[in-house]
Amino acid sequence: MQTRNTIQRQIVLQAVNQMHNHPTADAIYAVIAAQHPTISKARFTAILTAAAQGEILRVPVPTGADHFDFNIKPHYHVRCTKCGGVF
Repeated sequence: MQTRNTIQRQIVLQAVNQMHNHPTADAIYAVIAAQHPTISKARFTAILTAAAQGEILRVPVPTGADHFDFNIKPHYHVRCTKCGGVF
């Protein structure tokens, strides 16, 4: 599926690339909404889903919210059982 390269999409990708901490969608949205308050959560979710189809890596977490990674090359992730962080 081909997706459009919009300004909003670039904003999402830039935010994930700058965070470097495997953020959740809510964490990414908080950063973006602070700088671009006109972006709706529904629009953000659609953009994030499209971007996760090859431009960022979606890291599923069975017991919590999915995280996202700017590094799309094959590599492993671990989840801390104490803090819930993904590394």
